[in-house]
Amino acid sequence: MSTRSQQSFLLQERISTALTSQLPLILTLGLCAAAVDNRFYSYKNTNRNPNRVALATTMNKQPKTVELESRQDILDEIDALLEASRVIDETRAKKVRKALDALRGTDDAPAAVEAVPEDDATLDAKIDAGLETLRTRIHKQVERRGRDYEKALNLMEELETALKANELQQAERAYNRIMSITGNIPGLSEQRWQDIEKRLNRVRPRLRKLESWRHWGTTQAREDLIDQVMQLTGAGLSPEKLARRVQEARDQWTAWDKSGDQAGKDLWKTFDKACKEAYKPCIAHFKKLKEQRAENLAQRRAVIEQLNTRYAATDWKAPDWRDIDRFVRQARRDFHKIGNVDFRYRKPLAKSLDEALEKYAEHLTRERTRSLRMREKLIADIEALGAIDDLRKAFDQ
Repeated sequence: MSTRSQQSFLLQERISTALTSQLPLILTLGLCAAAVDNRFYSYKNTNRNPNRVALATTMNKQPKTVELESRQDILDEIDALLEASRVIDETRAKKVRKALDALRGTDDAPAAVEAVPEDDATLDAKIDAGLETLRTRIHKQVERRGRDYEKALNLMEELETALKANELQQAERAYNRIMSITGNIPGLSEQRWQDIEKRLNRVRPRLRKLESWRHWGTTQAREDLIDQVMQLTGAGLSPEKLARRVQEARDQWTAWDKSGDQAGKDLWKTFDKACKEAYKPCIAHFKKLKEQRAENLAQRRAVIEQLNTRYAATDWKAPDWRDIDRFVRQARRDFHKIGNVDFRYRKPLAKSLDEALEKYAEHLTRERTRSLRMREKLIADIEALGAIDDLRKAFDQ
C-alpha cells in the first residue's frame, strides 16, 4: 500500500470514530431543529390572516389564564362582523360559533368545575347578545339571498321569453336587472352561480345578434335623420319652427342613445354639425328676443317703481283722488301692455305689482266707501224735503 493510500485510510477511520462518539448530540440537535421548524410554520400559517388569530387561539384551547383574552377576542370578532353595513361574512360567523363552542367545551370539562369568574360571565353575556343579533342579521341575509335568487330566475325566464319573441328592449331590461341582482347576492353558492351563468351563456349569442340587427337599423335611421336636418338649411322656416325641428331631431338622437344603441363618434359629429348649421338663423333671432325681454323687464320694473314713488310722495290727508285713481288705472294698463319677459321673472314681477297696487287700493276703497255714504245721505235728505209743503221753508232747511 502506498503512503498516500495509508494516510487516506487513517483519515477516514478518525472521521468515522468522531461521528460515532458525537451521534447522540447530533440526533438531539436534529430533533430540536425539526421542532423549531414545525413551530415556525405553525405560527406562520396561524397568522396568515390577522383577523383569525383569536379564533385559532381559542380552537387550540389555551390554558385558563388566556381564556379571558379568548372571550374578548371572540367578542371583538362579533363586533367587527356586526359593523358591516350590508353583508356579513357567514364563513367568519361560523368560525366564531365553532370557536365559542370549543372554548365553552373546555370550560365544561371535569378539570374546570369551579365557578365561572365574574369577568367571564360578563363577557359571555355580551357574546350571547352579540350572537343573537348576528344570527338575526344572517337570517335576514339568507332570506334576502333566497328572494334575490328567485327574482333572478324569474328574470331569466323573462329574458328567454323576450328573446324568443325578438323583443330586444324587454330582453335588455331583463338582462341588465339580472346582472345587477346577481352582482349583489351575498353568499350565493357556487352551484347556483354556475346555473345562472350557464343559462346566460346560452342566451347571450341571441341577445348580441338582435342588438347587431338593431344597430344596423338604427344606423340607417340616424343617417336618414342627418339628411332631414341638412334639408332644414335654407328651407325658409320661421326661427321658432326651425328651432323646434332641430330640437326634435336632437331628442330623437338622444332617445336612440338611451335605448342602448350608441352611435359612432364620426356619425355623431356629422349630426351635430348639421344641427348647428341649421340652427344658425335662429341665433340672431333669439338673441334679439332676449334683448327685447331684458328691455321689457326694465320697463315693467320702472312702472312698479313709479307706483311706489308716487305713493310715498302723496299727502294722503288731502289727496287728489281722481288723479290718483287715473294714475293707478293707467299704470296697470301700461304694465300689461309691455311685452313678455323671461319666465323666471314673471312671478316676482306680478307679486311686486300686486303689493304696490294693494297700498293704493286700501286708500281708494276707503275713499269710495266714504263718498258713497255721503251720496246716500244726500239722496235721503232730498227725499225728506219732498214731504214739506212750504217750499221756502224746505229750501231753508
